[in-house]
Amino acid sequence: LWPTCGSGNSRMPQTTKAVVEVQVSLITGRTHQIRGQLSKLGFPIVGDEQYGGASPVSMSSTKEENPQLLALQCCHLGFRDADYEMVWHKKKRREVLKGRPSKDGKWIRATLKNAWWTPFVKAQKDGGNQFSDIDFQDGGDPMNLNVTIETTSAVSSIESQDIRLDMLPPTVQLSPGRNKYVVAKLRDPLGEVRWFVQSAPLPYHAEVAFDLLEWIAAVPGFEQARVEVTGGGRIDYNPSTKNVNVYGFSYRYGKGDHERVANLIQVSGADLTVTFDLSDNLY
Repeated sequence: LWPTCGSGNSRMPQTTKAVVEVQVSLITGRTHQIRGQLSKLGFPIVGDEQYGGASPVSMSSTKEENPQLLALQCCHLGFRDADYEMVWHKKKRREVLKGRPSKDGKWIRATLKNAWWTPFVKAQKDGGNQFSDIDFQDGGDPMNLNVTIETTSAVSSIESQDIRLDMLPPTVQLSPGRNKYVVAKLRDPLGEVRWFVQSAPLPYHAEVAFDLLEWIAAVPGFEQARVEVTGGGRIDYNPSTKNVNVYGFSYRYGKGDHERVANLIQVSGADLTVTFDLSDNLY
């Protein structure tokens, strides 16, 4: 699944320590629950097109290394084909359609020819330094999106008058109702750390993050600024009662710092009553 990369006949990047294939038999199709449990235990998970995991866990080390990721990706799928027939249901007192494993033992199989990380590895090999994310599709390849945009040497040479701080997104952007949210940390070209909170009625946390990161990357002077999505969850915002509740977690980015998020909302200038819940039982 890994494309030919690196020098010589190497089939994976030189920075990769190892590739391990693990076969897991699941009794449930809710694979995002498996991801959530693993990320809660501290494993930095990257997922399939729908579900991701926590951001890489920061580990103290004597030397700086790139984050080490554990990839959980469905590369091969196999299941018994089914035969369907009408059978009598005693309680419903009528015939219902019921599926049974195929008597001829036929299997349905599918294999992934290229992994989700293939475009990312290719971009790294070509020297690309843009977004990369598996939750968005642009044609046949994942759209460029990443939760971290590395600062380049060009940023340090930007003149202060070319940095448009006034065009940055508001610190807090809330959509009414119960919505997914992300919290992001930005280190601007002047070295100052800024925080952003955004909630939106979108299916996935990565989509909420994409809107925020796309805005920041479009601001003059911030094209290559370092932005990190540090977590996520849900925000329940009721404009009529002016109440805000921060809770939950993100399978992709991990649980956000709800206390910090609540404080950012409280000091944003809006007349709101803000609470937060750190319980792991809420999603």
